[in-house]
Amino acid sequence: MFRRILVPVDGSEQSDKALLIALDLGLQNESYLELIHITQISVESIAKNVKVDDSFPPSTSTMKDKILNDFYLQIIEQNRDMLLNKYEKAKLVAPSLEISTRLLEGNPGEAIVNRSVKGDFDLIIMGSSGIGLRKQILGSTSSRVVNDSKIPILIVK
Repeated sequence: MFRRILVPVDGSEQSDKALLIALDLGLQNESYLELIHITQISVESIAKNVKVDDSFPPSTSTMKDKILNDFYLQIIEQNRDMLLNKYEKAKLVAPSLEISTRLLEGNPGEAIVNRSVKGDFDLIIMGSSGIGLRKQILGSTSSRVVNDSKIPILIVK
C-alpha cells in the first residue's frame, strides 16, 4: 500500500521511534524510505544575529564572514553526521530496504511538505516533537505538516 515513505529525523526519541515504525511498515510493504533532516539555520540567519560595530576596520567584516561560514559548515556537518548515523542504523534493521537520505535547509514544516510532493511520497512518518529547545518548534512542525500535507501522516509520540 505505501510504496514511498518519507521519514523526517532529528535525533529525538520520538524521531527514533518513528524511524523504527517506518522500517517495520517499509519491510511489510517493500517500500522505499527517504530519511530527511532539515537544517533550520543559514549563513544569512546567523548574520542577522551577529553585530559588528561600524567603527571596526573593514577586515573585521571579512573575519565575521569567515566565522559565520565556519559556524554554518560545522552545523551542516553535525546534521549530516546525525543523518548518516540514522541511515546506518536503519540499514542494520532493514538491510533489504532501499533507503536514501537528504539534507534540506529551511522551515522544517514547509520543507517536509514540499519534499513529500516533489518526491511523490505516499506517507510521512514523523515524531510528534523534537529535542531540547527545538521541542516546541518541532511540535509545531508536526502540526504544520498535518495541516498542509495532502498525503497520510503517522505522528509518533
